[in-house]
Amino acid sequence: MQYVPRNRTGENEMNHPSASKDVILFTMEQWIMGRNAERNRAIFYDHLFRGMTYEQIAEAYDMSARQIQNVIRLCEKKVFPHVPG
Repeated sequence: MQYVPRNRTGENEMNHPSASKDVILFTMEQWIMGRNAERNRAIFYDHLFRGMTYEQIAEAYDMSARQIQNVIRLCEKKVFPHVPG
């Protein structure tokens, strides 16, 4: 099965065979939007790809672990439905 990411208008952006890191990063760019988008993408990246804990990320961004948890949950809800597997 071939994965076709879609932007907010539903247009095909690219074809990709699997849920690789590149696909997840592309999907993050498409679906994590808003006032704190860059920060939220960085937080999600640190947790997902660098394996950092909520506490480690909280210290790095001068936020509480609960705030980090909320950001990560929000990002998961926005990104993962658009990533295969």
